[in-house]
Amino acid sequence: MSEYESVQRGALKLKGVKKKKKSKGKKKSSKVEKLAEEEPAIVSSLETTRDTRTEAEKRFARVQEERERARIEKAAKMTYRDQVEGFNKKLAAEPEHFDLPKVSHTK
Repeated sequence: MSEYESVQRGALKLKGVKKKKKSKGKKKSSKVEKLAEEEPAIVSSLETTRDTRTEAEKRFARVQEERERARIEKAAKMTYRDQVEGFNKKLAAEPEHFDLPKVSHTK
């Protein structure tokens, strides 16, 4: 057992590497707390985050929402029966290109 008494136990300690301590979250300052009691509307405006999107990103999102809304309205207009009738009309109008043409080998 005397051979193992000089062995280091536990985690390895590397030179130059320091362990980072976890920081605890900051608490609201007393000024903000006092302001919250007096004017809750002001505090809510302070806590809201800014919209960091560009104008093009905002416009893109707005157009996407409009298209989604239009698609939902279009789907909500038609009942299931109307959808089936429309599908049947579409199938009737298409040529039947999967049917095999009649081939006469005698002529």
